[in-house]
Amino acid sequence: MLFRSSGASTDTILLVGVQVNSKNLAPGSYTGQLTLTPTLGGSAAIVAVNLQVFATGTSAYGVTPATLQSTAPSGTNASAQTISIRAVAGTTVLPQVTGTTASGGNWLALSAPETYTFNTTATVQANFNTAALAAGYYTATITVSGAGVQNSPISIPVNLRIFTNQYPVGDP
Repeated sequence: MLFRSSGASTDTILLVGVQVNSKNLAPGSYTGQLTLTPTLGGSAAIVAVNLQVFATGTSAYGVTPATLQSTAPSGTNASAQTISIRAVAGTTVLPQVTGTTASGGNWLALSAPETYTFNTTATVQANFNTAALAAGYYTATITVSGAGVQNSPISIPVNLRIFTNQYPVGDP
């Protein structure tokens, strides 16, 4: 959907559908662009296009969210978040999910995937055991992999901020 900004409002002016014929494309990544030129004047809009073609019989993962962000006051655990993993095409796959923290010890805990995936969604719970962490910024990486999955492994960055819940009172 493209938008045109006119003054203080934004009006929807165009919905574009694109169909791709990948029948004769070799597996790999393809990039291009669409140039949408208005017939009644104005500037053309250029839209980047990325296409990933996978080999016949192989699976590919779709993982959401692409990044986990969380915050919590010191002395508490950050709220758990859910990762959804969908395998499309190919065969049934049991996702392997691991987490590695860069600092602060082992504050990230992941549940096992709830199901095998083949055009279905498996979920993994990311739990943050952060009550003992000092105020600051922490990072981790969650890796999703699977045997025979074309775009495996997938890395999901995790960004965590622990803040102090103590506020200064008055001027120093």
